[in-house]
Amino acid sequence: MNFKKVSLVSMERTPLQFLPRLSRHLGGPRIYIKREDMNGCLGLAGNKIRKLEYLLAEALEQGCDTVITTGGLQSNHARATVAACRKLDLKPVLVLVGKAPEGFLSGNLLLGHLMGAEMVFTGSGDFSLLEAKVAETAEKLAARGHRPYVIPMGASNPLGTLGFVAAQRELGEQLREEAVAPTWQVATAGSGGTYAGILLGALLEQQANRVLGFSVLFPVEEISHKIKELALAASHLLKGNMAEEKIQKEIRIDSHYIGAGYGIPTEEGLKAIKLLAELEGILLDPTYTGKAMAGLLDYIQKGIIGPKDTVVFWHTGGQVGLFNRPLFKI
Repeated sequence: MNFKKVSLVSMERTPLQFLPRLSRHLGGPRIYIKREDMNGCLGLAGNKIRKLEYLLAEALEQGCDTVITTGGLQSNHARATVAACRKLDLKPVLVLVGKAPEGFLSGNLLLGHLMGAEMVFTGSGDFSLLEAKVAETAEKLAARGHRPYVIPMGASNPLGTLGFVAAQRELGEQLREEAVAPTWQVATAGSGGTYAGILLGALLEQQANRVLGFSVLFPVEEISHKIKELALAASHLLKGNMAEEKIQKEIRIDSHYIGAGYGIPTEEGLKAIKLLAELEGILLDPTYTGKAMAGLLDYIQKGIIGPKDTVVFWHTGGQVGLFNRPLFKI
């Protein structure tokens, strides 16, 4: 089935790159990286652009003039949404968890401000308050004469999930061209839509590999349930008949690398960032991909992923997070 999209990804395909120095350093397996951080420089891009292509097309089709989305104070998704809205003449409004910052802005907050986003703050670090605050904000905007379109945290709904079903199809083409047969794919699991799309895409492509997700926010049971629901609903959008039991069986989520909480860097994550930067000149971020890479390295050290395996690591962007706070000393 064809779904309407707006064009936000500025290249035909994001690169699939072999990491020879990292692979050699670890004594195997062969590690490849899918560079979703290189999908263009629209607001410094990242994985959310794939989802926004579908969601913003729907917003325009519905005649909306304003887009509301939500996330943490330093949300990559929020920043990407603002940039995409500016490209499409839509008014961006962010509902962010936490209190309005005092003093100079940094990271994604700074970028959102530069791009003129209207920001609403919940006043608390409690993510459960978001839904009510978003509804209240939408009501106020409608009263002011706007037509708001609401995008959930991380653009993680069934329509947005299709962005990574398509990305998995693209990866499948690249793997066939390069005669690479991965035994594992590794990704971050935040709000769940990216992982759900990658997993569903792998199942639809009938790929014989395991898709491993490292949670950076939710406990395993909670995020696994959300992933199952997203993948199942996205399958229905595609008029597929993917069985719920099959999806459930293939979900592999590990939450042991979250550390003290969402957005709080871990020692292992920072070491993983430094290692990849030194060996391959590729930058990860401390909230998402750094923690996922730390999990991958630990799985290799423990022998869960062995020297004869082949891994594709999904780099979902977010390097702006390296500049939110002091992380390293000389």
